[in-house]
Amino acid sequence: MPAETSWSTQQLIEFLASITAVADEGSAIREGVQRAAEALEAEVGALVGADTVYAVGFPRGRTPQQTLREVSATSSATLDIPDLGTAMTMAAPFDELPGGRLMVARVSDLPFSPVEAALLRGMARVLGLAIRSLRVLEAERTLRQDSERQAAENAGLLSSLRDRQELLERLTRIQRSIAARAPLEDVLEAIVAGAAELLGDEIVGLRRIDPDDPETLELLASFGLDGELRARCARVGVREGAGGRAVTLNRLVVEHNYQSATSPVQPIVEAGVVAAMAAPVHQDGQVVGSLTVASLQPGRVYLPVEQEILTAFAEHTSLALTDARTVAELRHALSTARHDALHDGLTALPNRAMLHDHLAKALRRARRQGTGVAVLFLDLDGFKHVNDSLGHTVGDRLLIAVAQRLRGCLRDEDVIARLGGDEFAIVLTRIEDTTEAERVALRLIDSLRDPFSLTPREITIAASIGVTATGAGPEELLRNADLAMYEAKASGKGCFR
Repeated sequence: MPAETSWSTQQLIEFLASITAVADEGSAIREGVQRAAEALEAEVGALVGADTVYAVGFPRGRTPQQTLREVSATSSATLDIPDLGTAMTMAAPFDELPGGRLMVARVSDLPFSPVEAALLRGMARVLGLAIRSLRVLEAERTLRQDSERQAAENAGLLSSLRDRQELLERLTRIQRSIAARAPLEDVLEAIVAGAAELLGDEIVGLRRIDPDDPETLELLASFGLDGELRARCARVGVREGAGGRAVTLNRLVVEHNYQSATSPVQPIVEAGVVAAMAAPVHQDGQVVGSLTVASLQPGRVYLPVEQEILTAFAEHTSLALTDARTVAELRHALSTARHDALHDGLTALPNRAMLHDHLAKALRRARRQGTGVAVLFLDLDGFKHVNDSLGHTVGDRLLIAVAQRLRGCLRDEDVIARLGGDEFAIVLTRIEDTTEAERVALRLIDSLRDPFSLTPREITIAASIGVTATGAGPEELLRNADLAMYEAKASGKGCFR
């Protein structure tokens, strides 16, 4: 092999090694132009394209780009190099750029040799292949990155969908528990456990403003608060911690640096909590508490989707509290309505309807057990005079006092009812004969002998009582007792028959 050919081959090998050692297209162009100029002992090297010119050998900022384009387009030309003089030029096609040429310029009286021209063409081809390979690698790298990014996005989307599905399932279970009137304590415990699992935080607390102390938040349910820590956190100020701020501001509160937060709950700080988030809880539209999650993990950041999850749990807490209050009010109203339907509104004694029901049951029980039932019908003597002379208000107060005194003369199992006006009826069960009922009647009459102090002057009242233990049913017993009462009144009042 001729020495000149061996030289060009070695130069081409070194050129290939240098440009394949770089990682990107720009570095390959810079390395290729520099190596081409050095191999051909040229003062200037350039890669020229229709839109791109990269050159070495010119002072910074003084590259004659248009001149290089014109010179590279000719097969034989010279180039004036500042401070060096006129240089011979040589160019080779470079297919990776539109109108691309790899050129060199050397200050010399001798033209470039055919071997040097062949070397430059070889360098242009090698540089083109290297750049093409780098572009393929870059495209593959970009595609791989896009695929990895898309895979990560898909995984994140799938995870988000799973989280939302889990959230919906938990909220649905909570709604069913509320609709089924599960104990409120169980519903609230399910809420704090669900928030802890979905958000992955170590501590969850549900607090409510103490109805007896509006400046205090009391702990209703919790997760991750055990033993002494729970006891220390059972009651905190209404403005303390993220939960307190959520109550006072009536909005979601996020504390990513809890250790430096405004008015933190000190036991929570000592437990090592680094971040916390709280959402207000409402009842009938009013803020009554907050649901708080807290993390011990450094760098914990609550994402928007996590804020939405906590808000959803807080809203269901509001639903549970409002529903529980509504149910309690309905039950109370129903109980009151039932009581009012069966009791006298003035004396709170059973009314005629309740007495009739009790008497029917007492008669059935007496027949089974072989015992007796007696009915006493009591009517106050002179009550109309009290009403007419002292007014209905005093009359009502007298009826209440009489009812209390009569009730005190009876056994717990006996029933006394107000039938209306100044009439009362008493049902006695498990009696042996009428004599036992008459003793009770006498005790009732004696209980009224002491005056009632209801006005500046004392009021004295008496009663006539009818006693019966015979009758086929409730109505007949009451009728017989009523007739006996009229006989007592006809006999002089203040007695029984």
